Amino acid sequence: MIEIGSLVVGALLIGAVALMWFGFCWLPEPVRVVVIACTMIFFGWEIIKFIADHVVVITSGL
Repeated sequence: MIEIGSLVVGALLIGAVALMWFGFCWLPEPVRVVVIACTMIFFGWEIIKFIADHVVVITSGL
């Protein structure tokens, strides 16, 4: 069964990307690219930590 937490994280990620894409349309291209890149790096780091925590839980249960 899929955890509610992972669904929420996925929904937040998709929502954040959509918001960034449409919300920063008024910014110049280089600024928009930098802002989106920094945010994606942050989200990527959060996802890596999330997966790492679950891998520890899964492997400790074996």
